[in-house]
Amino acid sequence: MAGTATLVLYVAPCLLIVALLLCERYPGEDSIVRRRLALAASRASRRRAARWPRDRERPLASLLDRTPRHDRGPPLLLGV
Repeated sequence: MAGTATLVLYVAPCLLIVALLLCERYPGEDSIVRRRLALAASRASRRRAARWPRDRERPLASLLDRTPRHDRGPPLLLGV
C-alpha cells in the first residue's frame, strides 16, 4: 500500500506535464501573450537611447608588453 502511494506521488507531476503538452494550450496563455505583445509595442515606440561612442580597436598586446619595464619583487637585503 505504501509503495503505491509513493509511486502515485512520483508519477503525478509527469502526468500533469504530459497532459499540458497534449492539450497544446496552457493556463493563462492568452494573458501572457497579450502582455508580451504590449511590451514589444512599447519598446518599439520608445526612442533609442544615446550610447557611448565605441572605443577604437587597439592592436593586440600582451600584458607584459603594457607593464612598466622594471623588476618587481622583495627589496634586496644589503649588508647581509
